[in-house]
Amino acid sequence: MKNRCLYILPFLLSVIFVSCNSKDESNKTKEYPVLELSSKEITGYKNFPARIEGTVDIEVRPKIAGFLEQIYVDEGQYVHRNQKLFKLEARSLQGEVEAAASSIEVAKANVATSEVEVEKLLPLVQDSIISSVRLKSAQAELTAARSELDKAISSYQGVKENINYQYVYSAVDGIVGSIPYRQGTLVGSEQSMPLTTVSKTDSVYAYFSMNEKEYLSFLRSTKGDNLYEKIRNFPHVKLTLADGSEYEMEGIIQTTTGQIDQQTGTATFRAVFPNPNLLLNSGNSGIIKIPKKLEDIVLVPSQAITEEQSKYYAYKLDKGDTIRRVLIKSSEQIDNLFVVSDGLNASDKILVSGLNQIANNEKIKPRLVSFDSLSNSVKQVF
Repeated sequence: MKNRCLYILPFLLSVIFVSCNSKDESNKTKEYPVLELSSKEITGYKNFPARIEGTVDIEVRPKIAGFLEQIYVDEGQYVHRNQKLFKLEARSLQGEVEAAASSIEVAKANVATSEVEVEKLLPLVQDSIISSVRLKSAQAELTAARSELDKAISSYQGVKENINYQYVYSAVDGIVGSIPYRQGTLVGSEQSMPLTTVSKTDSVYAYFSMNEKEYLSFLRSTKGDNLYEKIRNFPHVKLTLADGSEYEMEGIIQTTTGQIDQQTGTATFRAVFPNPNLLLNSGNSGIIKIPKKLEDIVLVPSQAITEEQSKYYAYKLDKGDTIRRVLIKSSEQIDNLFVVSDGLNASDKILVSGLNQIANNEKIKPRLVSFDSLSNSVKQVF
């Protein structure tokens, strides 16, 4: 009996050991967060780099050559139409004015002399004392003298007007741009750089480009029978500024080149934004955000997807709480959300973290999480 007990005891101990190991293995099943997918409707945005320009950018150039004597404005200053901006040194022109005035007096004297000669000869011809040829010659000289007087007066007015051009005025209301010249610089109308630019910025243009694929997508997805109607039906766009903030007012697409540039492979668009507070200026940069509404789609956060050799995979929860890796296809990516076109359906459950720690067909303990709970790691776009 004692010997039989010695044989039974090891057997019982082994059974207990196996049972304990089974419980340990059960306790080792790891818990992972899983997300139940559903059909959603969102408005995402396509982003395009943009450059900002005033609706009117006027180059300010002098009409005459001269030394820059006075600068009345500063860069970035708001000016009004016909406001004085610059003064050129015009002392050299004053001599021309005086010379032109003297020419007028000389011409007037010549006219007076010719008139006296005609008046003297006229009665002599009438009395047949002299030939009419001398009178005709005197009358021709009078006509020539009067013509010279007209030329002298015109020349004087031109020189006088040039003196007025010593002052350079703004043609529009707007913001003064950079001023590359300083007092004492010799400037003229033929120089490559203008004195400055004045930009009318109560509204501004934002120029951006689409590549050929994006442009074709725009044509197909926007309502309208022709390009004009499509542009008119284009949704309002947003503008992200250089500091990452979003401009408070929406813009409207006004026009597009309608042609693909052979050198850049892009088509250029122009949007206009109101700018009542003059926050935007010529030379600013930004990001145009074009909205795109998607309906009845399956969205997967990027953190739930792995990529291998340009292919995308997700871990789907199967029966028995096992994880199976599935190949998915994405029609597009909006921010950090993938729009899944194949491989996953609404009501499927997928793993959302620990993707690098789990093996295919591994059993897990699922913990259901909501899409909203991922807001710290998934940027909401809807």
